[in-house]
Amino acid sequence: MADDREHHSLFVPPLIQDHIQGVLSANVVLIMYGDYECFQSANAYRLIKAAQQQLSPSFAKKDVCFIFRHFPQKQIHPHAQRAAEAAAMQGQF
Repeated sequence: MADDREHHSLFVPPLIQDHIQGVLSANVVLIMYGDYECFQSANAYRLIKAAQQQLSPSFAKKDVCFIFRHFPQKQIHPHAQRAAEAAAMQGQF
């Protein structure tokens, strides 16, 4: 296995449709793939928000970036795609 310290960029770079809080040049970049209809996604989001709060005192705002990527699982959650589209239209995620 290759040494992970050699990788200095995201495997899937930020895209225009990503929802980004913070700056991409941050020291810490948290990426979440989520489904609005999935309770596991909601739990993961709560964990990420808690991690952001814990990191806040140690880092400046420009040092932590959060990227949310919609990943609706339509076969399990039939309304997830529509929920993601509605959130995007409202400027929320």
